[in-house]
Amino acid sequence: MSWNYTTERNKFEREWVKNEAIYRKEGMSDDQIAEIRLFDEKIFNSNRTYARHVQSLTSSDFEKRISDDVESTLLDQFKNKLSVTIDDDYRSFSRYWWIEEIENEKLAKQIKHMNKKDIEILTLIVVDEKTHKEIASMLGISVRTIERKQAAFRKILTF
Repeated sequence: MSWNYTTERNKFEREWVKNEAIYRKEGMSDDQIAEIRLFDEKIFNSNRTYARHVQSLTSSDFEKRISDDVESTLLDQFKNKLSVTIDDDYRSFSRYWWIEEIENEKLAKQIKHMNKKDIEILTLIVVDEKTHKEIASMLGISVRTIERKQAAFRKILTF
């Protein structure tokens, strides 16, 4: 968005000539018209300030460019803050990372010895906070099966 002060000011003045004529025709006093003009001037200046300080960042601003002279000045200024680098360590994270975080070794060992499907159900319940209905729909099993599994998990995992 660019703001050309002269162009915008000329538009404002032309509009105001029309408005002033309408206000006079309606019987408004010079003081009332001046007050309205003052208000409109404040809005004009506010819009000018907004246009000077705001630039849109379109999706094309983030795509690879053929020429650097097209870039947004705001994007240039804040490129480092808007950029993200992905560490290679992300590949080492497992969906079941939370098991490694369990401090009770006996509990962690019991979970690790469960079959993959049960660990997935437990992950969906505890970590992903899914409802029994959501889990049943995701895995293609009944809600009752999930309820039974959760009851079995409680028995296995409580001391």
